[in-house]
Amino acid sequence: MAERLCPIEYPIFLVMATCGLRVGEALGLQAGDLDGPARQLHIRRSVRRGYVDSPKSGKAGVVDVPAATMAVLHTVRKIRIHDLRHTYATLTIQAGVNILNVSRQLRHASIAITADTYAHAVPGGNRAAADVMEAILVGNQAQPLRNPTT
Repeated sequence: MAERLCPIEYPIFLVMATCGLRVGEALGLQAGDLDGPARQLHIRRSVRRGYVDSPKSGKAGVVDVPAATMAVLHTVRKIRIHDLRHTYATLTIQAGVNILNVSRQLRHASIAITADTYAHAVPGGNRAAADVMEAILVGNQAQPLRNPTT
């Protein structure tokens, strides 16, 4: 009945009903949170009082999606004008543009909003940090680390 009465909202109602999502978690979903082959949704954010935040539990999670629900999610793929903004942010971050610059371009109130929303787009972020640390350590092997108090 919901499909007939409110076809635009139907997919989100279906996800909430078949996957156990909270309202804020459902509102925080983005296309990148859907893993079709694995039939899973990644819960990375929640919307509360108009602000994007971490999920209520404080940590991201994954929920399994029934096959029938996944089929509906794959067929209802309407692109909104606002999605172009998300496309801009995701593509520029994936291309290596500094997230602070992207945040300023989007005119977010803080870089934290940008980082929370688009962390999935940072290519190999943790690996890059590990590689930088390795370069620092390898580059300084000739000079042993010293305790600054000695």
